[in-house]
Amino acid sequence: MASSLFAHLALQFGSHPENLATEALGYVLQNSETARAAVRDLLRGFGSTIDDELTYATQSSGEHDARPDLVGRNATGAEPLLIEVKFWAGLTQNQPVAYLQRLPSSE
Repeated sequence: MASSLFAHLALQFGSHPENLATEALGYVLQNSETARAAVRDLLRGFGSTIDDELTYATQSSGEHDARPDLVGRNATGAEPLLIEVKFWAGLTQNQPVAYLQRLPSSE
């Protein structure tokens, strides 16, 4: 197991900056309560009722092969947070629709 962020990333990727950034953010969120709290506070500032205890995973496939770069899952397995990392490209035509359909309904 990698003992540092750099070691973790160096073992995972070559020259793909979006993937590198995604893995870095996922690593930080998985290992830092302070970072998780900052994400919660940011989202709540926009009116979200995001759960206190999300777990984070990168490159998590869903229906129709939709694979956001980072997902935040709650205790029931729902994914109320989807993050897509983009540096020099926009969303594909299918991404916004597939991601919106993947979010849990707010019943």
